[in-house]
Amino acid sequence: MRTRAGGLEVNAGARQTIRSAGKLRRVGELSPTPALEHPCVCRQPQSVPKPAPSAADRTGMAISLILMTVFGVWVAWAYNRLVARSNLAREGWSGIDVQLKRRHDLIPNLVAIVESYAKHEHAVLEDVTRARSRVAQDEPLHDRLRHENQLSGRLKSLLVVAEDYPELLANRSFADLHDQLVEVEDQLQMARRYFNGAVRDYNIRVESFPSNLVARALGFEIRSYFELASAVERRAPSVDIDS
Repeated sequence: MRTRAGGLEVNAGARQTIRSAGKLRRVGELSPTPALEHPCVCRQPQSVPKPAPSAADRTGMAISLILMTVFGVWVAWAYNRLVARSNLAREGWSGIDVQLKRRHDLIPNLVAIVESYAKHEHAVLEDVTRARSRVAQDEPLHDRLRHENQLSGRLKSLLVVAEDYPELLANRSFADLHDQLVEVEDQLQMARRYFNGAVRDYNIRVESFPSNLVARALGFEIRSYFELASAVERRAPSVDIDS
C-alpha cells in the first residue's frame, strides 16, 4: 500500500507537472516571442551635434553675402541701362517710320501731277511707282534701307524731270507737294540723326566691358545705323550782287 501510495503520489506529482507545462505552452502560444536581433545588424550611431561656426566662418559668410548682393545690384543696373538705350533707339526708329509713311503718301499725288504735264516720261514715272510698291513695312532693316534709298533715287530723278517743264513748276498743286516733300525730307533727316545717335549709345553699352557680359547673357545685339539719301536737292540761295 505504501508503495502504491507512493506510486500514487508520484503519479499525482507527474500529472501536476504535465498540467503546468501545458499551461506554460498555451501562454507561450498566446504571447508573441520577441524576435532576436540579428548579430550583423548594427545600431545607428547617435548624431553628434555640430560645432557652432567660428568668427572667421561668420565673417566669410557675411562677405560672400555682401558680394552676391553687390553683384545682383550691378546686373540689374546694367540691364536697366541697356533697356533704356534700346528703348531710345526704338523711339528713334518710330520717328523715321512716321516720316517714311508721309513720304509714301505724297508720291501717288506727285506722280499724277507730273504725269499730267509729262505724259511721255513713262519710264521715270513707272520707276517711282515700282520703287514705292517694293518697300515693305515689316521687312528687315537692311532690306528696308536698300529699298528706301532706291525710292529716294527715283524721286530725285522725277524732280529733275519736272524742272524741264516750266508749266509744271508753276502749278500750285505741284508746288505744294514739292514743299511738303522738302519738309518730310528735312524731318526724315532729323529723325535719322536722332536714331543713329541712340543706336551709337546703345552699341557702346553692348560692346563695352563689363556691360557686354550682361548684354551677351541676356540677348542684346548690335543694331544697324540708318543711312538714307535725301530725295530733294538743296540749292544754294541766289544772291543779287548788283542790288
